[in-house]
Amino acid sequence: MNENPYESPKYLLETDASGSPFGEIVYYRTDSRRLSYAEFWRLSRNMFEFVIAAVLKTLRIPLPATFAFASAVSSRPVDPKQFPESAVQQLRPLADQAAECGFQFGFAYVLPSVGAIESCALSYSSDDGSILSTIVYARAWTARGTNEQAAFSLLSRLADGRVVATSGAKPQLNAPPEYLVEYLPGQTFREVFARHRERLAEHTSAVVRVRDPAEVLAAVQDFERRTLEFQHTRGVYVVATPREMEAFSRLSQQPAPRTPPKSTAFQGLEFLCLFTLGVGLFFFGSRLPPGFGDQPPLVAIILAGAVGGLTLIWTYRALQNRKNRRQNTDQP
Repeated sequence: MNENPYESPKYLLETDASGSPFGEIVYYRTDSRRLSYAEFWRLSRNMFEFVIAAVLKTLRIPLPATFAFASAVSSRPVDPKQFPESAVQQLRPLADQAAECGFQFGFAYVLPSVGAIESCALSYSSDDGSILSTIVYARAWTARGTNEQAAFSLLSRLADGRVVATSGAKPQLNAPPEYLVEYLPGQTFREVFARHRERLAEHTSAVVRVRDPAEVLAAVQDFERRTLEFQHTRGVYVVATPREMEAFSRLSQQPAPRTPPKSTAFQGLEFLCLFTLGVGLFFFGSRLPPGFGDQPPLVAIILAGAVGGLTLIWTYRALQNRKNRRQNTDQP
């Protein structure tokens, strides 16, 4: 069986009568310039990524977007058999832990997306309907590498409108103000479940319980809708333009990588070159500090060295990426 475990799934989602590839669905992309430095810190996998992102934010330069995603009202239950093998491998251990804690499987679902990303999720509910759990798998890739992860959260709606959320993942984006979130990265489902029940006992407001599958689906969509509207209001999520959607669509048509994530070559040297470039640009065209005034060629040397180093690194990566794409295409 020559299936690619990293191939994007072909979800059977509803479409509108016009047959438009995007239908009436509203798609959003991320505007990195509106992220806080704290969010960049949490999202970065290492210090190099954080420093680069922080410099770009300071200069108001957006990180390139490679995908767009739909609003929560567009989510649809799907058959979990449609999930790619890479997602199944990540989701199965967490799903088994949820079942061991007495959670009942609700449905599998996906939010439509376009571009270099795929994501899918499983929904569970406790026996008494007071706690919902979402187990989400996401994989995004760029020319520089792939980021793949699975995470879970437990959520309960309170009668006063607030949401108690306890997550087994590390924090990333800021949560809506009505979300009372606690992060417990690295802990098991059972440990997070126990802590979530402790937190519920601390609140005097009653818990809104959900019973039937329709209520569970509506609750999950409401959780996602609140998050998206909050990020949209603060400018982190912006509506993708038709031109951007065309670019994301072209990315969707490219072959999915067949191999797991690989480390980025010369990342440390790239950081040094970017830092040097930033220093050179800061001094270029401005009044040079004492000691530099008599040596204007020094700035040009700094800029030339940084640009030259980045050119060599990025050329090498481009050649490696082309080689990898050929291997992915040729491999049966």
